[in-house]
Order: sequence, then C-alpha cells, then structure tokens
Amino acid sequence: MLNFFRKRASMVRIVFGILLFLVCISMVVTLIPGLTGVSTDAMSNETIATIDGERISSMDLRMAVQQQTQANRVPPSMAWLYTQQVLDQMLLEKLALQEAQHMGLRVSQQEVVAWLKRNPEIFPGGNFVGHDQYEAIVLERFGYTIPQFEQKVRDFILTEKLRQLITDSVTVTDKEIKDAYMAENEKVVLSYVFLEPDNFKKDVNVSDAALQDYYNQHKEQYQKPETRSVRIIMLDNQKAREGLTVTDAERKKYYQDNIESYRTPERVQVSHILIKVPDKDPAKLEAAKKKAEDLLKQLKAGAKFDDLAKKYSEDVATAVKGGDLGFITRGQTVPEFEKVAFSLAPGTLSDPVQTDFGIHIIKVQAHEQARLKPLEEVQGAIDAAILDEKVQSMLAQKAEQAAEAWRKAPENAAAIAQQFGGTVLTPAPVARDTGVVMLPNSQPLTEDIFILQKGEIGRPVALTSGYAIPQLLEITPAHPAEFAEVKDKVRGDYVNSQASDKMFAKAQELMGVLDKQGEKKDLAAAAKSLGLTAKTTDPVTQTASVPPLGSLQSLGPRLHKMQPGETAGPISLSNGQAVLQLVSRQAPDESGLAAQADAIRQRLLGEKQNLAYAIFQENLKKQMEAAGRLKINEVALQKLASAPAQ
Repeated sequence: MLNFFRKRASMVRIVFGILLFLVCISMVVTLIPGLTGVSTDAMSNETIATIDGERISSMDLRMAVQQQTQANRVPPSMAWLYTQQVLDQMLLEKLALQEAQHMGLRVSQQEVVAWLKRNPEIFPGGNFVGHDQYEAIVLERFGYTIPQFEQKVRDFILTEKLRQLITDSVTVTDKEIKDAYMAENEKVVLSYVFLEPDNFKKDVNVSDAALQDYYNQHKEQYQKPETRSVRIIMLDNQKAREGLTVTDAERKKYYQDNIESYRTPERVQVSHILIKVPDKDPAKLEAAKKKAEDLLKQLKAGAKFDDLAKKYSEDVATAVKGGDLGFITRGQTVPEFEKVAFSLAPGTLSDPVQTDFGIHIIKVQAHEQARLKPLEEVQGAIDAAILDEKVQSMLAQKAEQAAEAWRKAPENAAAIAQQFGGTVLTPAPVARDTGVVMLPNSQPLTEDIFILQKGEIGRPVALTSGYAIPQLLEITPAHPAEFAEVKDKVRGDYVNSQASDKMFAKAQELMGVLDKQGEKKDLAAAAKSLGLTAKTTDPVTQTASVPPLGSLQSLGPRLHKMQPGETAGPISLSNGQAVLQLVSRQAPDESGLAAQADAIRQRLLGEKQNLAYAIFQENLKKQMEAAGRLKINEVALQKLASAPAQ
C-alpha cells in the first residue's frame, strides 16, 4: 500500500538515473584520478590530446569509445565512427571543468550530499542506507570507489553551475512562443496506407537451398561471440584491511564532514486497515465507513490490530504483515493520511480516515522527532567507512604500483602478486555478456579486458572484492556458427527479409499508381486498385500518436509543408511502410495559447540554453587551440580511428 501513497517516487528514480548516466558517460576515464597507466603497447600509450598539460591517452579514448558503442549497441567493427565524437565530448567536459575552476566556482560537500539525497536508493525515505550499502550500489553500477564517484558528482555539479552562469541571460520571446503554439496545435487529417511485413509472410516460399544461400550471404549475423583469455592479479579488500585502525581525530573529522548524512527526519511507524472504495460510489463509501466503524469498535473492545488487519484489510501487501507500513516521513503519503498519522500519540488508534484509496483505521506504533544522531550512535558505521576509505586508498596505490611493476616484467606475475599481497587468477575465457565468472560484479573489468590488445596489461579495476589487474593472453575471434546450429533462426530471418522486400515493392507499386493519377491524387482509389485499404485519421496535432503509424513527428519534416491533396511515401517506419495523403489542415484556436504558454516557454528556453552552452563550449575549444593550450595529436587520432577492431 505504501507504494500507492508514494509521490513521484518513480520519477525521482528516473531523473536520478539519467543524471547518473550522464555522469558515468560524459566524465568517463579521463576524470578518474590515477587511472592512466602505461602500456607495453605503443598505441595504448600514445597521447591523443593535452589540455594545459593534462593528458588523454589512446587507452582513455578507447575505453570511452567502448562505453559509448556498447550503450548504443554499435558493433565493434563500427566503433571507429565514434572516435572523433567521443574525443570531442571528453575535451568539452574537461574544458568546462577547467573554465569553471578558473572562474572561481566551487562545490561544497553539503551540495554533494544534497544531490545524492535525490536518489531513493541511497536515501530511501530520506534516510541514508549506510556506508556499506552505498559503497555496494556505487561499485556495482559504475565500478567506482566512493571517493571516485563523489568526485564525479562534484564535477557534474560544477559544470552545471557553469552552464547556469552561461545560460542565465537566455530568454524566449512572445513571438517564439506563439509560433511554437501554432505549429504544435495545428490539426491535420491524414489518409494513409500502412503496410507491415507480417501481411506478406504467407507469400514467401521457403526451401533448404534458399535458406543455405541466405546463411552463406549473412554468416556474420550468426556468430559465436568473441572470447578472451586473461591472467589477473587480484588484490583483496579483506586482506588489505587487516591491521588498520581508526583514530579519534579521524572519526570526529569524518563525522563533521558528513554531518548531513546523520540527520534523520521526523517519522512515524504506522499500521493501518484499509477498506477500499475504488470508484468513490457514495453508497459504497457509506458501507466502507460502517465497516470501518465496526472494526474500530472491536479494536477498542480488545481485539488485536494485527489479527483484524490480516482478516479484513484490503491492502494486500501490508495485510499479511498485520497492516504494518513501517516508518513513513512527511511527504510520503497522501495529505489526509499523513495529517492523522503524525497527530496520533504512539499506541493510539484513529477514527476512520477517508482518502482517495478508501477508508483507513490508523494505528501509530512509534513517533520519532527529527534529530541529529550523535557521534557515539554512528561510531561503528563511521569506523567501517573510514577503514574502507583507507583500504581503497592504500589498495588503489598498491594496485597502480603492482600494474607498473608487472608491465616491466610481464613474465613475473606470481612474484609481483606475492610482493604486493595479491593472488594470480586464470579464469575461464571471458565473453562480453558473461564477464569473469569467478569474480562477482565484474562488468567493469570485462569492459577493460575488451579494449586490451594481446599481451597488454590493463589498468587496475575496482571490484566489490578489491582491485583486479588484467593481462590479455589470447583472443578467440567471433566466428560463424554452423548452419545446422542456427537453421531455425535463419528460417525466421529469411522469411522476415523476403516479406520486407515484398512489402517495400508493394509500397513502391502504390506510389507508381499515384504518379499515374496526375495532379489530382486519390490515395483511397489507388490503394483499392492494388487490394489495399486506405484509412483516415481524426483531426490530430502533429505531436499526436496514430496507431499504427506512431508519432506523426516521426513521419519526417515534409509533413509540416504538405498542402491538402499532396502525397508522400513510401515512409519507412520501425514496424512497416506508410504512404500518406494530407486531407486538410485546421489552424488552432489562439484562445488556448495562454494556458500552454508557460510550458512552451520552458521547453523553448531549455532548447535555447542547450544551444547557447554548446556554442560556448565550441568557442572555448577554439580559443584554447588558438592559444596552444589545447593540442590534439591528429596522427595518433587517425591511427586509433582506423585501427581494426580487436
């Protein structure tokens, strides 16, 4: 039931997820301190660009390109297309950070905490999940330590401050708002013919010879994935933790630096019994009130709340727990429920309470006021956090040293592992989708493994259990599966391909019939002559979605300029082909402008601010290049962009 009460919780998760994705993608690699290791491979160690002496290496760029191409499901063979684009993004982010720092912009720890509090995973109900869980979330999702992750958050906030400073003067005129309103609210009527491949599958003839021929022509589609054999030096967190201690001074400083994390909001622990009234029917509402009043009498007469909740509450999720909702804070529940819950003394019952969900009887178990937890209360968690930071700092340094030593003596893995307190692992061959089987949450390590070249020793990668340093031993390239192994898939692909060809040919045939009609075209008649059917939409705006065409905006810019009677097509959609004829246009009623003006203004403002900031970044890049502060090694960049996929 608490899920029904929560306000915009899913939206908060979406917003935070987007922000974290931006932090992860736009500030990848180059902003991770201490992770630009030297490689035995010359190309991996080449400098691609420098900004005021700060270096971006080939490995940095390769890793960033890999993350982008994986996010966009781009085949490795096409990754070179992203090289320049990703380098530009890395440079712009670095330039923005440096400019913000030069302008004196700063980010406080309180601002970082406030940003993190927007994530319900880390601060569910406004309460910090605890250092261990926080560390696990950050490591699992991004492969970073907490200091690395929080530095990225700090950098993100800093660039947002710069962005705000640059775009504060951007405005939107009334004319721009009106023009946008007219374009977005104009209604059109379309006649259309939609063709989809499924309607042509029955016409496809399938033979073994045709399937074999299709397989031979498309072998690259039926691949067994590339695998990579690696050797790993592993430095373990638990082993590194042994013998470390925390001083009183360290404990007090950590408490003060993170004091906002130890504030807890006012909260109440509540249980409830719910009688639902989903349609708000007056008769049903009255019946629910009577039932709630009867249950209240039983409770006051000595009946156990848990028993009645399990038997009568219609909130299925909490009924099995005796109606227990746990602790709630202000803003988590609907106002009517919250007002009563926070007004009751612990151990007391409410009168029947009406909300949009029905009628509730509420019982408060405990009421805690907002407070700051004292140091003594959180000492255990602080000690654990400090020890984790010490381990991460020490282990990160040792891992860098071990990686450097290993690069100088690649044949001495066992001796180097022993020197730095690590162990040597030789896991089963690694595929992109399976990761390193013997190491949990190893996706960050897998990503590194798949940018290495044979014999190359990679950078240390932070995992849940410690730091892993990989060496690539062998590459088994992706290779075609045998025809017999994939015959069923080949059959499906062949039928789909042939059906799509027939669909497109029919759409072209329809356009040919329209062309023969001359200036006065009739889509319905042309379709009928080919055994097809034309349909007509209701008057709709161009932001509307019309099944099966989808959003009209996806039909292309020509729709904005078409005049009644004109045709267009065939238009390729994700689910088929479409041929259109514009029937009519209807100008919008300007009386609706006032109601939409604010929303349009905000959208246009965002678009103009994005453009203004992009122009600022490009101008900054040009100025830095002209001053010699930004240097790009075009030869190394071209070499990397043209290098074959490994």
